[in-house]
Amino acid sequence: MQDSIHIKNPAVLERKIQIFKQGGAKSLHVVSDFDRTLTKLNVNGEKVLSAYWIIRKYEYLSPDYAKRAFAMADKYHPIEKDPDLPIEEKSRRMVEWWHEHMDLLIECGMTQQVIDDIVKRRLLQGRRGLADFLNHFAECNVPLLIFSAGIGNFIEQYLSHEKLMSPNIHIIANMYAFDKEGKLTGYASDQIIHPFNKNEVSISKSTHHQEISRRKNVVLLGDSLGDPNMADGLDHDEVLRIGFLNEDIEKLLPAYEKAYDVVILNDGTMEYPIELAKRILE
Repeated sequence: MQDSIHIKNPAVLERKIQIFKQGGAKSLHVVSDFDRTLTKLNVNGEKVLSAYWIIRKYEYLSPDYAKRAFAMADKYHPIEKDPDLPIEEKSRRMVEWWHEHMDLLIECGMTQQVIDDIVKRRLLQGRRGLADFLNHFAECNVPLLIFSAGIGNFIEQYLSHEKLMSPNIHIIANMYAFDKEGKLTGYASDQIIHPFNKNEVSISKSTHHQEISRRKNVVLLGDSLGDPNMADGLDHDEVLRIGFLNEDIEKLLPAYEKAYDVVILNDGTMEYPIELAKRILE
């Protein structure tokens, strides 16, 4: 296991662990991304990026959906990645993208049955040890927020199907609305979650905000260089960041070591996060 773990500053990590142990479960909450963080990138020898990727790959919708969705991505990805574009402009364009893609999904026949089938076929899978990791926090009543710019309905159904859902888990993602026949009608909320507002500012009006407002220590899990900011927006004493670096390791490792306290390589398991949870909550 140690070969797949990188800790740039062990002393800083140990200091945070000791602070978390002293604070105990009552001072702790967890914030995690979903796709490629709680789930594996590689399933049966194939990269599975997200539920959106599965919908395209397995041709659930009309024949032209994938081509048009990729064209949309070709238009907006350069905007998302442009280092010189202000965040405000990026955010505006991401909302534009999310709405355009919603219109495309509706036009191409997206239904509740698509989500049901993806979940039942287990086309997306959790990392080994995910159940044990989640159970440690459930048993201690530590709130765990899953934050995603993806499809919230899918995350809910996946966790329920895998018997991983528990009262301490909260999901903030883009919830879809369906009619009585199961046809997609749009977003269930006016608030769109995208890569540039995916932080705890987005939960300021939710019941979860009140529950965690006095919990000043955060364990954060992500897989991108934007995910370390998910805990921004609330007053925290300390954040311990765990990052999954699944590919392009040689190129990206230096940046990930700056962004995260712990970096888990090669689409790893939940073994290290489990050991960390045990140390903090023992």
